Amino acid sequence: MNVISVFGYKHSGKTTVALLLLQQLAHLGTVGYEKRTHSEIKLDMHLRTAAFTKWSAVVDQQGFAIVATQERLNLPQVDFLVVEGYVPDAPNILCVRGQEEMKRATPKTIAIASISGVPGTLTPEEAVELTLRFVNPKS
Repeated sequence: MNVISVFGYKHSGKTTVALLLLQQLAHLGTVGYEKRTHSEIKLDMHLRTAAFTKWSAVVDQQGFAIVATQERLNLPQVDFLVVEGYVPDAPNILCVRGQEEMKRATPKTIAIASISGVPGTLTPEEAVELTLRFVNPKS
């Protein structure tokens, strides 16, 4: 499994980049997504019910579900895992709101992206393209 981290401060474009990356990786194999957050999840009522149950699920009209559980999940293996949040030792895309945030790049940073056109950064689309060449050098 190839893990790719998309990290940066709040409102830096992480979700935009992650969605673009997920769409493109889906053409190369199976993909999983994990969002790591330091703030409260907006589904807090759902999570409160999960504290008293073995598991709790929110299911939409199309059958998509968000599941909360206190137990470790055995999720299906995937070819690619995109983590919205920092993962040490994983190749990553750093999303920035300004040039001062570019110093957060690590030796594992593949690309620095900006949704607001910060000088010296790539667009989300360019960052995803560069990342795809990194994870699939045959293309």
